[in-house]
Amino acid sequence: GDSDYVVNCTALGNVLEYCSSRFDRSLFGLDLAELQTPDVFGLATAISRAASTLGEALDCFIKYMPVVHSPVSDLEIVKGRDVCELRFAGTSTVQGFDGCQIMYEAGLLIAKLLRELCGSGFQPLYVSLARIGQDGNIAEIERRFGCPCRKSADINAIAFPARMLNQPIRSASRQLYTLLDGYLDRVHTATRASLTERLAECIRSSLASGKCSPEGGARKLG
Repeated sequence: GDSDYVVNCTALGNVLEYCSSRFDRSLFGLDLAELQTPDVFGLATAISRAASTLGEALDCFIKYMPVVHSPVSDLEIVKGRDVCELRFAGTSTVQGFDGCQIMYEAGLLIAKLLRELCGSGFQPLYVSLARIGQDGNIAEIERRFGCPCRKSADINAIAFPARMLNQPIRSASRQLYTLLDGYLDRVHTATRASLTERLAECIRSSLASGKCSPEGGARKLG
């Protein structure tokens, strides 16, 4: 259930914080993400690779991450005229976990996925992180992400030019996309909780970040 998942993610966050302290690596989450690939997101990554454009890929990634990877995922695209932000709350922010390593890991893995979808020349415009360790090396974070890093009060995001939403995906496969989309949509429908249960989970996840409101709940629940 979702509650078991939250406990497991909190335990994982604690493990990353412990490793950071034990190995004296203030950016341990980034170290870990550099050894991983976006495949850790499972079929959410697979369908993104099969999508036709970056915009379609991100729509699928956002829709299916809670289905195949993390029931408490809180992802959204904020579209501006020139700049888009892919915002990710992550377990640490959503559940009020006080560490930063799990955010480092999630952010760099998402950046790696964007680079894979858009090509090796892709560089984010900037990355925003709501939590940066006290001894976090901003210059090193910027080197790892390949872009400026902004410390934000409450937003984790990776920004890129809005025009890239229409960029074709080289690995696009309509046949595979249709197959995965049909399967994941059926899984999503089968596991969909009642409105009351979904609202309760929404409230739990929003309280920790201090952004619990009827409007926010309506947006998240569609």
